[in-house]
Amino acid sequence: MLSDPSALDALDSDMSRCHFPTDESIPVLHVSMTGRGEDAMRMDKRLHCAGRALGVRIDLAWKANQHGEPCVSIGNEVLVDHLVDVTELEALLRPYLSE
Repeated sequence: MLSDPSALDALDSDMSRCHFPTDESIPVLHVSMTGRGEDAMRMDKRLHCAGRALGVRIDLAWKANQHGEPCVSIGNEVLVDHLVDVTELEALLRPYLSE
């Protein structure tokens, strides 16, 4: 885990490039997330990075709850209930691209 604040800032700066500009021609994937705190903020960024890698824009509906662990779902299906890395998110999201 990164504990150096400057390393975290560099990571956040790098991940900020993962957000697509609003472009109607880019397909949109609607994703829901519950959670709060730093893990949920990191999951938000990682979801957008995974979406960019897959060529889709993530439309994230984020609802804060009492639990800190982020829980990500599409429709009624829970994809993951803890913080995971971008490559795992890509694998979890890929089956939903054809829908």
